[in-house]
Amino acid sequence: MPYFTKRPGNDREIKNLQIYSILRNKKEVSRADLTAITGINPVSISNYTNIFIKNGLIIEKEIGLSSGGRPPIMLQLNNAGAFSIGIHVKFNQTQCVVMSSNMSIQKKFSIEGTDDQISKNIKAIVDTVLESISKDQIKNVFVVIENSDNAQESLAQIEKEISFPVYLCDASAAGAYNEKLREKIVDDNESFIFSYNDTGMCTFVKGERFFSEEDASDNEVYRYLSAWNKDLSIVSCANRVIRNNVDSKLRSLEKLNEMSVYEAAKDGDPLAVEILEFVGLTLSVRLSYLINMLKPNKIIIDGVLSNGQNVFLEGIKKGIKTLACNNNIDMADINYGENDPFSIAIGTAGLGIRETFIGG
Repeated sequence: MPYFTKRPGNDREIKNLQIYSILRNKKEVSRADLTAITGINPVSISNYTNIFIKNGLIIEKEIGLSSGGRPPIMLQLNNAGAFSIGIHVKFNQTQCVVMSSNMSIQKKFSIEGTDDQISKNIKAIVDTVLESISKDQIKNVFVVIENSDNAQESLAQIEKEISFPVYLCDASAAGAYNEKLREKIVDDNESFIFSYNDTGMCTFVKGERFFSEEDASDNEVYRYLSAWNKDLSIVSCANRVIRNNVDSKLRSLEKLNEMSVYEAAKDGDPLAVEILEFVGLTLSVRLSYLINMLKPNKIIIDGVLSNGQNVFLEGIKKGIKTLACNNNIDMADINYGENDPFSIAIGTAGLGIRETFIGG
């Protein structure tokens, strides 16, 4: 089962992404514009763009304005030429986002279903999408599966049934890409760390290059992008202190989860506030080390954690202010990301479009 392209592997892939990024942000450009912006010679620009045109990814528009001589032919993305289906399987819900070439969302919906119905749910989602988008317009299906021991097996089965290329990616990378799109981070030298959920799982992004714990063989620092033991999560901490007969509103809840801890903290429950501060401080130790070693321009904390109000974020900032070198990051550059329940599915679909243009 293929994994998404974390880093463009050759000169062609790098230039394909350069051209795509310009077309997405400038709406329409001439070949001469692309040469001027990228520094790629005119012959190569023509070769790359002609392949995009042949594959239906970009189109030639009407002739543009001329400053003398033959007017240039303008190029733009063919938004009806490529769609990616992004799927996020989590707990008892499967979310779907369909995205077009310019990263605009065409569909967004979810279905209920248990973890042992992964193949069935994904097949149902693809069938629903095919009701309004033709099969030849869909380039791939990108999937994030959380808390499942048979993800690879499920995806291998679904790929046979739906006849589309199916790629696997992790939630942290998908969340990071959603933030990259939302923040419009296009500078190849700008970097950030995206911290996913409350277990310390992080992705380091620099330009179009993604780094995770799997890249530790290249740099030992990346080992610390991994998730830590779930015993340090918000719910685990809450369960631990409740077992110690601590007086708290949390003890009276029928079901304890992150949201119930957030709500209790919002209502002023001292134990809930203490739990969020503790987990935030714990996360700050990991982030401080990564800040000191990787020197990112900003830190983006998973937007879902913003339900913990400022308690969680202030715990993180307090720790980083103490442990990170002062000149490595400004506290103003440490913030929550987007609190959208579909954020992972959005990033997943975006990675699918990115993959399409990497290959040309």
